[in-house]
Amino acid sequence: MNPIYRGVKPVRDPKYLAFLRTFPCVVCCGTRWIEAAHFGAHGTSQKASDLDALPLCRAHHQTGKHARHKIGPVRFAAMHCLDVPALQEMFQAFWNTKKKSELRQESNMKLLLLTVVFAAFWAALSGWTL
Repeated sequence: MNPIYRGVKPVRDPKYLAFLRTFPCVVCCGTRWIEAAHFGAHGTSQKASDLDALPLCRAHHQTGKHARHKIGPVRFAAMHCLDVPALQEMFQAFWNTKKKSELRQESNMKLLLLTVVFAAFWAALSGWTL
């Protein structure tokens, strides 16, 4: 295959998909049987990027009369008045905020551990006991 025509592999992030499944369906606000439904561009036999997914209940994703998989993403979005790019951007912003918060917490824990280790080392060096 000519490298000029080689596509970019879509992002795969199981943690992001699990994060999406914690939200209600963007159509009916249902909270049961939530699935991450891919809405982005995709190639033959290839899913869209995980970052292009949105939370939908099973009925709106696959099994209902007007499910996304039965009528297609364009008709589905129009039928339910969904601004798919805006929703994708919103969920990605939530995800990025969550990741930054977790990194900050992890960094604080490492700093606390380093402080305890340093205090124990200094105490041992000085002949103190903790």
